Amino acid sequence: MRAALSEEDRKAWRRLAARQKRNEVVSYLVIRIAYVIVWGIWLLLRLIGLCCIFRGVTFLPRAVSGDTPLWLKFTGVPLAVVLIVCGIRVLFLFPHSPGEVSPLDRLNFLSPELPEGPDRAVFFEDGNFLLWDAAGRSRLGYSSIICTREDEERFYLFFQDRPPLLLPKRGFTRGTAEAFRDFLEREFGWPVERIK
Repeated sequence: MRAALSEEDRKAWRRLAARQKRNEVVSYLVIRIAYVIVWGIWLLLRLIGLCCIFRGVTFLPRAVSGDTPLWLKFTGVPLAVVLIVCGIRVLFLFPHSPGEVSPLDRLNFLSPELPEGPDRAVFFEDGNFLLWDAAGRSRLGYSSIICTREDEERFYLFFQDRPPLLLPKRGFTRGTAEAFRDFLEREFGWPVERIK
């Protein structure tokens, strides 16, 4: 693959970065809502536990008092003890709060500015590929790629510890975009995500 990145490639990158940011913000909001629900359930369970203990503790003296009928003593005392034990159990079942969700500003958004790509890239069937850029030649393994995406005109490869790579389909010197997609899907064992 050999191709210089055009202004259209840069616009496509900005669209992808904006879509990714929007998706991450929506995901964050869903997580926030789920977090509030979990907090509410946690507080409700704490309240239920405290209510059980309170009801058991307030009912126990009345159940053992002298003017209580015998049948109520036999059923009331065990019921009060069960309420107290259940309340303590519920309190100790979830002793810690659900924690805190990290703030929105800590999310890792893609930079809207496209990182400079390589001048040339060669992909091999041996689990490695080569990139040539201004710094020189780099040999990387396919295991360093964490996500692959494709639109009408280009492929996007995302890495764990380096900037993403944009590969315009017009730059393939050998093979076709379909063959490259099939190669990536075979290599990774998951489909290339198609974006519009």
